[in-house]
Amino acid sequence: MIKFLLWIWQLPQNLAGWIYSRFAKQVIEYEGITIYYAPCMRAGVTLGQYIILDPIWKNTNYNYLIQTVKHEYGHTKQSKYLGLFYLILVGIPSVTRNILNRINNKKFNYN
Repeated sequence: MIKFLLWIWQLPQNLAGWIYSRFAKQVIEYEGITIYYAPCMRAGVTLGQYIILDPIWKNTNYNYLIQTVKHEYGHTKQSKYLGLFYLILVGIPSVTRNILNRINNKKFNYN
């Protein structure tokens, strides 16, 4: 019952994560969360109880991968606490910051 209520509390991000994960390959379990690989702009994204990493992470240093998974796992905790407000308070600012950072890096040729 608690799992169901948590899923509803996080409905917008869980629904988006569930849909996104249907196009992804399941990889590993971490702390009860399934990690998926799917194209996502060479980044990672957490949508409720779904962590999705770009396939580029398959070829990275294992310790860096684990560090990234732990970071994304932290967002699953934020989603539990913030519920319906997660996308507004964490998701949108995070995506905006990521896009602006990429634009800035291209502008100054840091890639």
